[in-house]
Amino acid sequence: MIISKMSSSISKEELIRIKGKFQAKYGFEMDEWTAVLMTEINEKFFQFNGQVQSSINSIDNASQLIKGQIQPVYFSNNQQAFLYGLGKWLAPSVVGLVAVLITTYFVSQSQDYQEMNTLLNASPKARLFQQVIKEGWVEEIGGRHFLVLKPQKMLSGTRAGLDCYYLKNDDAILMPLEPRK
Repeated sequence: MIISKMSSSISKEELIRIKGKFQAKYGFEMDEWTAVLMTEINEKFFQFNGQVQSSINSIDNASQLIKGQIQPVYFSNNQQAFLYGLGKWLAPSVVGLVAVLITTYFVSQSQDYQEMNTLLNASPKARLFQQVIKEGWVEEIGGRHFLVLKPQKMLSGTRAGLDCYYLKNDDAILMPLEPRK
């Protein structure tokens, strides 16, 4: 007679052997259904144990692979470790810092250029004052800035941005905006 189980079949002879082992070991008699269930549990345990062993082997293989890729570095003191880290990261850090500084410089120059360009576009005659801006003598007095001009007796001797000529008849001051040609 063969008793059918969930995963396999078991013969009457195997059941008698299982019951005999149990009785010899524990001194109690086991019925057939208990023997069948014990056999099923035992098979499932061995299957599960095989899966666990397979997982352990996979983990061990992965661990060995990781250990093979990591190269530990040992130092005798903290200064050695610091210098190693400095040597490893100093060059990229300096390159990054220089890149940030250059970018900041060009952005600020671009903003200054935009401001000057806006001023020149708003004042069409501003280009005429270029020589005055380059050569002019500016003094700060009482928190205000003044362009300082020296009076000259002759109009031909005046320098752009530095000298002026007083016209008595018109009660006006002439200041050249460009150097003499």
